[in-house]
Amino acid sequence: MHKNIMSPYHPNQRLSLKHDLCTVRFIGLINETPCLGVEWDNPLRGKHSGTHNGIKYFTCLSPSPTCASFIPLTKPLRWDEGQSFLSALRAKYEGEGHFAPVRISRSKVVEEVGVEEFAKLEGRLAGSRDLVLDGMGISHAFSGEREKGEVGMLCARVEHLDLSGNLIEGLGEVVKLVDALPKLRSLVLARNRFDVSLGWEGGMCPQVRELELRETFFPVERVWDFVGEVFPNVRVLGLGDNGFVNIKGNGNTQVQTVDFSGNGFRSVSDAIEGVMDPIQVVRLQRNCIAEVREMTPRPLVTELDLRYNDISDWEFFNDIAKVFPNLKHLRTAGNPLYNSLFSAEGAPLAPEDGYMLTISRFPNLETLNYSKVTPKDVLNAEVYYLNQIAKEIALVPPADVGRVKERHPRYSALCAEYGEPVLTLQKPEPTGAAARLIVITFTLGKKVWEEALPRSFDMYEVYGIVGKRLKISPLKLKLVWHMSEKDPIGRDEVHTGPEWWDSSDEEGDSEKAWVRREVELMPSTRPLGTCIDAREASVSVELRTR
Repeated sequence: MHKNIMSPYHPNQRLSLKHDLCTVRFIGLINETPCLGVEWDNPLRGKHSGTHNGIKYFTCLSPSPTCASFIPLTKPLRWDEGQSFLSALRAKYEGEGHFAPVRISRSKVVEEVGVEEFAKLEGRLAGSRDLVLDGMGISHAFSGEREKGEVGMLCARVEHLDLSGNLIEGLGEVVKLVDALPKLRSLVLARNRFDVSLGWEGGMCPQVRELELRETFFPVERVWDFVGEVFPNVRVLGLGDNGFVNIKGNGNTQVQTVDFSGNGFRSVSDAIEGVMDPIQVVRLQRNCIAEVREMTPRPLVTELDLRYNDISDWEFFNDIAKVFPNLKHLRTAGNPLYNSLFSAEGAPLAPEDGYMLTISRFPNLETLNYSKVTPKDVLNAEVYYLNQIAKEIALVPPADVGRVKERHPRYSALCAEYGEPVLTLQKPEPTGAAARLIVITFTLGKKVWEEALPRSFDMYEVYGIVGKRLKISPLKLKLVWHMSEKDPIGRDEVHTGPEWWDSSDEEGDSEKAWVRREVELMPSTRPLGTCIDAREASVSVELRTR
């Protein structure tokens, strides 16, 4: 009896229950009850991941812990019925009633596809180049040669087809369908779950140039074989959100743009070491990438998207510049590196400083995070970077200078372009009481005086000392620290996009282009040493207007 109940089902079968799509992963008994174990396309639809009472019955492709369910077969189930491509096309673009009853005698009535209805559908699709049949319950290409002929007539001009989220099990059905669309250039198969074990029957779709396989959980070891054999002329390939952590080999493909976004790659080499030329555009946003690792240089790659990864150091970008020496378009926003930037002297840096330090590492860059990089941006970024390297060198003993230069591969090229910077040697680190003091030069108009204040003093105490010196209430004072870092004039002007530093119109006149950065020291319980991270500082005293 159980066998009869379970006989209509087979592994990897695609089903739909109240428009929720799923794939059969298990057929058998659980506690003597015949059940189906299914993996839902919606990863939040289920209750587990194939485990019941601590026993693992099946494995899901999705990493979600709530993508699976057990469905008892003891009661009849009303599965949504699958349909052919043509039926879905009619349902989407014609609506109900496409079968017209025809009376051929008093007692005989036949039902055929109405010529008028077909003409209307053909008229609606005439000249149409885009078809979207997302979530239409398509389970097979055609129900006979007649349907194939009708599809060929109705879709003769179709160039873009979206079949996302359907019930097609075998890739052979996809090949059959595409074979009937001679002008098809772009095919979207996202959110389908194909049974790769069924093969693809040796078919080939040479007309397709763009293929989207996002969220199909395609077996990583078969993906390049499939693309190379069935879609040999694909130039743009989407493989996002497939749970890939490593991918090797690319078969015989002509892919130029590959989208690996939303996977689990931890290094750049994990994603593209096996992707051979002529690859030119690589999209790796929303992965877990933190390093590059050893890999073959890719001089043909001109565009790289690394947004929202785990990049936290500049060594990563130094390595990227070596692997992709001709990068023109780079996207890096959303990485931890830009949230905790410090200068060579330990002063905090703004995110726009980080963007300058990024630009300076890629001499051919034309855009960063979709913003155009102008020659003036490059000039400012490279000069700023060179000065930062010089400060870092000045902070280390002579024996370590070589190591600092090794950490900055562009140092020699920048020196050749702008001249070697003058190094200001760091004074010996003070010890004892001197190390716990900050010597501050205060200025109010023509009044100038020095105070050696303990780092442990909070800012209320500092304000009190200055107020007592001037015989003015501390509430009426404002203290502004003039840092050694410099900003370009006009930095605070409001504009959209990344805030680049700007050189002056007179590029040689650096005094007019840069001003010392100012930071207001607010009265608070914060220790002075956490507000000023230097041993000496210049602070101006201003009178508050209210």
